[in-house]
Amino acid sequence: MPNVLFDLKFYDQLPLWGQVLLASRLLRRAILALPENAPASTRLAMLAGCDAIDRSACAGEVLHADKAELKRAASFQPTCYTMAVATSMNWAVDAVLAAEDSTSFGAAEAACGRSVGTALMWAMEADGMTALQGRIYAATDLDLIRFACAEFRIGRYDGLTKNVMSRLVPIVAPATNEHAPTIRSETP
Repeated sequence: MPNVLFDLKFYDQLPLWGQVLLASRLLRRAILALPENAPASTRLAMLAGCDAIDRSACAGEVLHADKAELKRAASFQPTCYTMAVATSMNWAVDAVLAAEDSTSFGAAEAACGRSVGTALMWAMEADGMTALQGRIYAATDLDLIRFACAEFRIGRYDGLTKNVMSRLVPIVAPATNEHAPTIRSETP
């Protein structure tokens, strides 16, 4: 895995559920960037897992209805195209569970941060996304989430609420090289 831009000192400033949301948003982009030959059923199940993570982050707890969805999203056997995304999903779900447990015991807070960091690293490794794209998206989301959490005075262990979620920009698939502008060299 590449040496990522993020260290705990950068994203651990977010509330725990903000950290979880940061991982979910980058993971969602990585899922959307998967090559077309990646199994559609896996892609849909993992996107549903991201939806469950987002709902948990908003509520500040894992909702009963989402427990099965999280378990299903984290249980996929990866293919060659989905190895990094599946691994990132496992770590993101682990971060959700740690964030939920953090109110009961302090070690879960550190576990949440480590799981988020590992989920981010694996998402940046996904087919269809470059490490630089991942760093840019994560840095942007970090700033957006930090700003929205400060605006609504979200505490360390608080759920993010719909107010925070409404301040975030929608997620789209990362641009591929085929959409990049071409640079022509005019040599005499």
